[in-house]
Amino acid sequence: MRDHVAPIEFDVETTTYRARYDPSAIDPSLAVVSMLGSITDCDVADLAPLHDVIDPQSFDRLLHHARTTPHGDRLQITFRYAGHLVTVFGDGQLEVEPVREAGQADDE
Repeated sequence: MRDHVAPIEFDVETTTYRARYDPSAIDPSLAVVSMLGSITDCDVADLAPLHDVIDPQSFDRLLHHARTTPHGDRLQITFRYAGHLVTVFGDGQLEVEPVREAGQADDE
């Protein structure tokens, strides 16, 4: 599954991970789980179920539909998952950044 998500880049200044996925090869929900597994270096089966946070089928349908509409690439969906803020764009871009708790220092 991880081979359908392009290499993950890390922006040190924003502490954001970025990658692209191929929407013709993998559903957006699977791309999210795959990327989180890579970032956290854990098996995707050990992550919390995505359906605890969003409805994966509706999420996938919405993003697949966006690919067929004018300006669908402008769509972005953001949610918290596995201690990270995840943003998925209609053009196949994924952004993931760790969620910082209130009062947490940058070096923690």
